[in-house]
Amino acid sequence: MRKKKRQQYLYHGSKRKNIDMLVPKTTRGRKELGNVVYGTKHKSLAATFIPRTSLKNEPEISMIKGKPIVLIPNKKNFLKNDRGGAIYKIKNSPAFSKDLYAKNYQFGKFERISRRKIKPIDKKVYDSSIDAMVENGAIVYFVNKKQLYEYRKLIDNGMKPIEDKKLFGFFRKLTSENEKKGKIKKYWWRK
Repeated sequence: MRKKKRQQYLYHGSKRKNIDMLVPKTTRGRKELGNVVYGTKHKSLAATFIPRTSLKNEPEISMIKGKPIVLIPNKKNFLKNDRGGAIYKIKNSPAFSKDLYAKNYQFGKFERISRRKIKPIDKKVYDSSIDAMVENGAIVYFVNKKQLYEYRKLIDNGMKPIEDKKLFGFFRKLTSENEKKGKIKKYWWRK
């Protein structure tokens, strides 16, 4: 049996545009992991961590059909505070592990963590987090409170998003920023 080849590079998204060294930190909602640096092989997922947010305006991020889906409440406030950020390219060394927490977190199978400092190899800076997400393949929707509640209810009821027609019925009623920029078709989940 052949051993699966490790992807050479990972990506790290940040609102900070000038990081010389990624230093392990504790993040909101994952305090039990302690201080870590995150990396993912998906630039689209890394881009979703660029936006500056508060708990009140926190985007809802899900992976559906292998694509990060971002629902952002309060468009006016979000755009007013959008300062962009950067996606950092980092070497996927043995310091990165997925086994430490993969089963316990939403993006566990898509992320790797390291407890060591990591020096970025390269970066791409974006003036807008929306542009970063759309350009790298995350699908972005601005929603109101009622729509966000409806979406969370669908997800929280344990529905399987990949197979659930109600969830795609929800997206059918919305227009993504990607569609507005001509990057994807309306019904992106269809092959």
